[in-house]
Amino acid sequence: MKNIAIIPNLKQRKFLGFWTKSFTIVVFENKTVFAELTSDILKENVAKARENAKGFFGKWGAQMGATLDYAKRYSAMSFEDIKNETTGNLFFDNSSISKIKTYKDDRSQESGRIFYYVDIIVDGEKYKFSTEHDPTAELKKGFPDKI
Repeated sequence: MKNIAIIPNLKQRKFLGFWTKSFTIVVFENKTVFAELTSDILKENVAKARENAKGFFGKWGAQMGATLDYAKRYSAMSFEDIKNETTGNLFFDNSSISKIKTYKDDRSQESGRIFYYVDIIVDGEKYKFSTEHDPTAELKKGFPDKI
């Protein structure tokens, strides 16, 4: 089963916005995983990138790229591997996702940063995420009839 969409860098706020988790949504033909980015995953990705780089600036650049591009690794992973990667990963049948809504916070432009929000309804439960890139095109690729 090959994935058809990857939506990285989604943040989920918890109590009063103080506790934030990062997720990548990986959509397969019939299933979806909300893959949590843990510090261990990030450290592993940075270590691999630094391993292949040469010199101080090469290692520094590789480290920066690894923290921004960690989600690329999901394109080569199976549903089962992603699902079982961490205990914080959530997974669903695509048929249980009833609606996806994306919207932009126009007030955020005043600060020079634009925020987008994603609401996903799964079996009646709403999952809310925020991000600084527009996820609409990738979400439409994965869920053309739900957004």
